Order: sequence, then C-alpha cells, then structure tokens
Amino acid sequence: MSRPGLLVDDWGYAAGARFGGIWHLLWATGFSDNPRRPVAGVWYAAVFGAFDGHPVAHALALVALNAVAGGLVFLVARRIWGTGPGILTALAWAALPNRGSSRLWFSVGPTLLAVVLLLLGVLLLLDGRPVLSTVVLALAVLANETVVLLALLSVAVSYRTGRRSLSQATAAAAPLVVAAGYLWARSPKRETPLKFFSHAGNFVAAQLGRGNFGSERAAVVGGTVVLVAVVVALVVALRDRGGAPAAARMVAAGVGLLIVAAAPLLVIGFPFATDGIFDRGNLAPDLGMAVILGGLAACLWRQGPAPLGLLLALAVLAYLGFQNSVDLRDYERAVRQGDTLQRQLATDVPTIDAPLLIGPPLPSTGGVAQLLTDYDTSAALELHRHDPRILARLACTERDFEESSAEPLRYDRLRRTLDHRPSGRFDRAAFRRHC
Repeated sequence: MSRPGLLVDDWGYAAGARFGGIWHLLWATGFSDNPRRPVAGVWYAAVFGAFDGHPVAHALALVALNAVAGGLVFLVARRIWGTGPGILTALAWAALPNRGSSRLWFSVGPTLLAVVLLLLGVLLLLDGRPVLSTVVLALAVLANETVVLLALLSVAVSYRTGRRSLSQATAAAAPLVVAAGYLWARSPKRETPLKFFSHAGNFVAAQLGRGNFGSERAAVVGGTVVLVAVVVALVVALRDRGGAPAAARMVAAGVGLLIVAAAPLLVIGFPFATDGIFDRGNLAPDLGMAVILGGLAACLWRQGPAPLGLLLALAVLAYLGFQNSVDLRDYERAVRQGDTLQRQLATDVPTIDAPLLIGPPLPSTGGVAQLLTDYDTSAALELHRHDPRILARLACTERDFEESSAEPLRYDRLRRTLDHRPSGRFDRAAFRRHC
C-alpha cells in the first residue's frame, strides 16, 4: 500500500495505547470489552503499544504476518500433498483477492494471527509434537474463535490416520472446546438472536463470485468453471476413493476445509462481503479455497498438455492476484479522504470544546471509509490533537446529519461551515449511535 493509514477501529486501539497505556489496552481488548479475546488483546497491546499511530510500521507488521501465513500454508500443503501442489496452494492463498481487509486493515491482525497459529499447530501435529500443538491450537482459538472447527478437525484427522489414540485426541480437543466455550460465554452474540445462514448467499458470492473474480461477467464465467471443475473432481475422488488422482483428492479435501472453516460464521449470520472491512470473514475459509485452487491447478499441470496446463493455471492465479489492486485503490482512497477531513477540521475547527457532529458521512466506496461513527472519530481527533477529552462523531447518514440535535457543534465538511447550537443538556446516549 503506497499510502497506508489507520482506519475505523485502528484509531480506538491507538488512542487507548497512547492515553491509557498498553496494560489498559490489553485489559480492555482482551478481557473487559467486547469481544474479549485474550490473545487478540495481547496482539493489540503489543502492536499499538509499540507503533502507536504510525501507519507504516503497522503496515509492515501486517505484511510480515501475511508472509508468515503464506509460508506456513506452503509447509503444511507440502507435507500433505507434495512440493508442487504445496507451491500452487501457497500461490493461490497469496492471490485470492476476497480478503483485502487482512492485508490492508491493521485491526484484522488478530484474525490473521489465529490462522497463523492454526497452521503452526497443524504443522506441529504433523511433526509428531502433540502437546505443543494443542497449546498452539488453543492460542489460535483464543485469538479468534472462528478457527475452532478447523483446529478440532486437525485433531480428528490425526486420530483417524492413526497418529494418536482416542484418549490422546480427546485430551487434545478438550482445551480447544474449553477455549471456545470461554469466548462464547463472554461473547455479546449470546445476547442477540442468531440469524442462521442469513448471509449464505453472500458467502457464495465472496468465494465463487465478485469477491474473487471481480466483475459480474468474470464472476459468472470464473465461478461456473471452478464449480464445474470441483464437481468433476469430487465425483472422481468419491468414485475411485484411494485410487483417485492425488489432485482430485486434494480438491475434495479443500471443499471439506472450506465448509468447516465457514460453518461458524455461517451459523451466526456473519455478513460476508465481497469487499470492504467485512471481507475479513473470508480469511479462514480461504484456506479451503486455496487448497481447492491448488488442487485444480495441479490437475491442469499433470493432466493437461505440458507446459500449457501449468501456464494456464498460473495465468488464472495471476488474474486473481491482479484483482487485489481494487482493494488497494479503495483503501488508499479512504485514507486520502480521511486525511483531507482532518486537515479541514484543523483549519475550520481549531478548538473542539464540546461534542461535535461531522457530516455528511464520508464515502465508503468498496465498503471502506477511514471514519464511520463516534468511537473512531473521537479517537482520531484525540490522537491528532493530543487531547483525550474530545467527543466527536461522523454522521451515520445524511438524514442523521440534518436531523440530529444531540451535539452542540455541527460541522458541514462539504460547505466547511461550523454551527454552534444553544447549549442545553447533552444526551450522551443519543450521541453514541453506531452506524
């Protein structure tokens, strides 16, 4: 990213570290505030405590974590399917464009860390180090609970393939279940009705539609080709069982991984997205999708006319990789617009001594905006002005901006005008409206 910047939740973590200290941020993000993931809290305290609000340092940390994830994808895939398929799977993982937030939004670091720990735990399991593997897999769950079924699946597979006894597998699974239960007991999701499979269609679009293939036409063509190829590979794998080509069995394994990884988010009705900050839900399922594409690429490589089959597979992966430029432009635009707003405020509102409403809302093309509501806007201004007492929020909608009466100060960012309203009793509850 040529111009990285903090976005949405990043501002709150950076402000928490600067004004409250890393121990306060650790306690708030890992144990007291939602969603209370302990390992995630450690990540936020360490990264935002070390880098404060410096976006380049945060960007480099996220790049490094993505690189580690890619390396582990290769190592695990190589151990299971061989070097060639391992390389193709790692290339597919790196190319998949449906999770731009995991590359460009610093707050997604713990979710990516959960995947890294999951892959490391699987690698340790393959190396015959079950105790250490269990510890690492439990830490993965405590970083983000969405990997729990993949962690349990790895334990179950190790039992079925004869690497562990039933008692050993049960002992390994117990800490994972306890970790997931702890997070669920403290999760705000328990207090809201679950919308089972309410975004299943969005998930399909994110994996086989616009999320990975870009335009509607490319999504129809690409998604259909991949789906047909997967069905053929599944038929071959199920028909011939152990005698099926290794690539076909690899595709079947990828389908299983995709379903298991997506299941927790599908059940709670997570709003899967083809772009924007909610595309972080595609992170764990992309492990399955990478294996699927790696298996299909291996099929082209080994069954097609060499070297045309390999070249075709690499061309498809290159096309997917190119689609990442769309997310890059969206995030750069969001940072640029947010920086422009900060410069305007510095000139037009030099002093913020009362709660401030800013509107109309910033554009969110591609599902990305630097500021969305009250907590991130307040934190951004606190950091820029070195004043933790500032209260400000970005209007949720144009109507919200026109009709809200909770704020004594109202700034129109398009007209660059500041209105002072008669002072009265400030309604803090009305002010804190999340978009």
